[in-house]
Amino acid sequence: MSGALACVAAGLIHGSYGREVGMAERTRRLLDDLWEYFGFVVNALVFLLVGFTANLASLVAAAGQVLVSIAVVFASRVIVVSGAPLLLIVFRRRVRLLRRLQPVTSRAERAVLIWGGLRGALTITLALALPPEFPERQLMIAMAFGVVLFSLLVQGVTLSLLVRRTGLAAVK
Repeated sequence: MSGALACVAAGLIHGSYGREVGMAERTRRLLDDLWEYFGFVVNALVFLLVGFTANLASLVAAAGQVLVSIAVVFASRVIVVSGAPLLLIVFRRRVRLLRRLQPVTSRAERAVLIWGGLRGALTITLALALPPEFPERQLMIAMAFGVVLFSLLVQGVTLSLLVRRTGLAAVK
């Protein structure tokens, strides 16, 4: 096992334990609010950076590739969300610990999980991190930007409608 992974695991366990045992409820809430604020600021900075670097002309020029990338991302989401319960069924027979587990997602829940797989700052950050000499870098950035734009404008706007239509809005 890697020493770095061992340190990460130890930090996660220690941090989780310290959070529950060593912090008052008010401190936990303040810390959660602080991290939420930092996340908001970082996301805002990433999208500001996108505004500076995004070339709308390259997005329009790559419309075909953008549509294909949206379809591929959506199809991969369908495969992962729908395939996970199937893998659980297959491995449940072989692994004793998994025998007690049952697939817990209904069709409605899977539909929301598939449609709600929003992409955003990480996708764009990874595309922008490509070195300038990377072949087809602008195309990759345009495709990432197109996927995120679709995710935010189409999936993000229609997700609440899907949740209501599936009847999951009443479930807590």
